[in-house]
Amino acid sequence: MEKYKDDIKRLNSLEEFSFEDFVKTVEILRELCPWDKEQTHTSIRKNLIEEAYEVVEGIDRNDPKIMKEELGDLMLQVVFHSIMGKEDGEYDVYSVMTDVCKKLIRRHPHIFAEVYADTTDKVLENWENIKKEEKENKTLSDELSSISSSLPALMRSEKVCKKIRKRTGNVFDDMPLTEEEAGELLFKLTSRCDNSGIDAEEALFRYTERKIKEYENK
Repeated sequence: MEKYKDDIKRLNSLEEFSFEDFVKTVEILRELCPWDKEQTHTSIRKNLIEEAYEVVEGIDRNDPKIMKEELGDLMLQVVFHSIMGKEDGEYDVYSVMTDVCKKLIRRHPHIFAEVYADTTDKVLENWENIKKEEKENKTLSDELSSISSSLPALMRSEKVCKKIRKRTGNVFDDMPLTEEEAGELLFKLTSRCDNSGIDAEEALFRYTERKIKEYENK
């Protein structure tokens, strides 16, 4: 406690806080609060996901008050994980910010370099090409493997389908649907899974995994 005596006094006196104040606050909690001390990347993994969804809820409700609060909670997760990374000697919050700034500059050559891009499509094309070069994704298999397996199953499946369609033209089922029809089909399918004792999320995850394996070495 003595180590942070002056910091605690200063933080208690503030009406507005800088990013550095925020980081210092979390550092103090990490060192002095029994609960914060016990946490690991794994133990607060769920918290990170929940906070992200709560930000999305604020967006969907168009509620600035909720968004402000939940964005703060999400920032807390970023800083907390970064402090643990620093403890492990891997990274800190400033190296995290440095990496993302470098990435943004590198992937926007139409702003920070001499590359021409006057449409959103061209910007996205440049982004994907640069991303591919960075990750050395040369094959479809590489691209599919680079999609995070931690994404919600439906979101991941959609990304997999898009990459396969873009590279091979294979759309699996070309029957057009309206948004209403798609929602109804998904809802009914989810209900059928529930009635059959099947976890719909897990079923889609496993099927998508099999599809990815079909494209190995392609």
